[in-house]
Amino acid sequence: MVLLIPNFVFVRNLSWVGTYQGIVAPVFLMTPFAVFYLRQFFLSLSNEITEAAILDGASQFGIFWRIAVPLSKSALITLAILTFLGSWNDYLWPLIVGRNENVRVLTVALGIFRSQTPQGAPDWGGLMAATSLAIIPSLVIFVVLGRKIIDLDPVQRIQIALGGWGSTFRCVHDTQRRTFVNELMARWGSLSRVF
Repeated sequence: MVLLIPNFVFVRNLSWVGTYQGIVAPVFLMTPFAVFYLRQFFLSLSNEITEAAILDGASQFGIFWRIAVPLSKSALITLAILTFLGSWNDYLWPLIVGRNENVRVLTVALGIFRSQTPQGAPDWGGLMAATSLAIIPSLVIFVVLGRKIIDLDPVQRIQIALGGWGSTFRCVHDTQRRTFVNELMARWGSLSRVF
């Protein structure tokens, strides 16, 4: 919501109002959530790997491209899923920017379909059928890419979730780390049963 007006001014200055480029540009170029999420993930990566790459003569770009990007595959897939779902379910931005009927996205079309029924009451059967069709891409994304999120090591999951605690995990021996993670997960499981 905060970025609605600046994004609209940006898209209007590029003459992209009423086009698909205008609908996609704010999400495709950059979102604050993506910056924060990837920053937290990259902070959780081990400094020892970076130092070893520097000793081997790797450049900063080489470290990023050959080490950080392959290690962040699951984080990038998770970010892609979350960005896709946020964009797919977005209603307000496509309604404002996509003024032409030719560039109307599905969520806006469903809203207009609901309001333009001649009987006064919406055609609930048709609306539910169209909504069921709108869910299919989200389900396909979760079925195809959902395992990439689950394939994370429990230590990586906790490092990503806790962000700043990654340095605490780095200084502990691997077996001690796994024991700590297992105890933490067991305690969390007992807490979740209470609530």
